[in-house]
Amino acid sequence: MAKYGDMATVGFYEMASKTVLLFRAILVNANKVLVPQWHICMKSIRPHEKYYGQMFSLLLYLSLPVFAGLIAFAPYVAHLWIGVHEARLSGMIVILAIGWFVNVMAGPAYFMNMGTGALSWNTLSHVIIGLANVVLGIFAGVVFGGKFVVWAWTLSLIIGSIVIPISYQWIHGVSHVMMLRQNVVLLLSCSIGASTSIIVYEKYREHYPVIWIAIPALALYFLIVMFAAWFHPTRVYFSGLVSSLFRKMLEKSK
Repeated sequence: MAKYGDMATVGFYEMASKTVLLFRAILVNANKVLVPQWHICMKSIRPHEKYYGQMFSLLLYLSLPVFAGLIAFAPYVAHLWIGVHEARLSGMIVILAIGWFVNVMAGPAYFMNMGTGALSWNTLSHVIIGLANVVLGIFAGVVFGGKFVVWAWTLSLIIGSIVIPISYQWIHGVSHVMMLRQNVVLLLSCSIGASTSIIVYEKYREHYPVIWIAIPALALYFLIVMFAAWFHPTRVYFSGLVSSLFRKMLEKSK
C-alpha cells in the first residue's frame, strides 16, 4: 500500500483496521475459550450438527448487528477522527468490516478443528490468504493504485476464510442453509439500518455538526435492528446463556 499509494492511505488503513479489529476481537475471543470443549462434545450424538449449529447461529446473531453498525457509522467515525469528511477512511472501514465479518463467521469451524486436531484446513486457509494477498495486492497496486490494495487484502481474507466453513460442512454433513434462513429478517433490518444511517450522514453533514447527526442516527439504527433482534429465535437461547452466567456468578459470590 505504501509502495503504490501514499502515506496518508497507509495511515487511514491503520486507523480503519484498528477500529474493525477491536470489535472482531470481542467476538472471536468468545470462541477461543470453547476449544477444549469441542473435544468433549465429540463424544455426544451428532456433535457437529448440535454444537456447531448452536455456535454458528449465536455468532451470526451477534455479529450481524455489530459489523452492520461499523458500516453504518463508518462515515461518522472517520469524520470525528479527521475533523472533516474523509471518504477514504470511511470506505476502508466498510470494506474491512465486510471482510472481517466473513472471517469471524469461519470461527466456529476454525476452533472446532483446533479442538479436534483437524488442522489441515485451517493451515490451508492461512496459506490461501497469504498467497492471494501477495498476488492480488501487487495486481491491484500496479493496475489501480495504492488505495485499492485494501480491496485486494479483503478479497484475499474472504477467499481464505470461506474455505474453512465450506470444508467443515462438506466433511461433516452440516448445512448452513437453515441457519442462514433464520437470519434473513435480521440481515434485512441491519442493511436497512446501515443504509439509513449513511443516508442521514450524507444528507446533513454539511448543515449540522457530525455529533448532532450521529446521536439520532444511532438511535434510529438501534430501533431498526433491535426490533428484528428481539423477535429472533436465537435471542431466547442467548438470554438463557446470560441468565445462567449471572446465576453462577451470584452463587460464587455468596
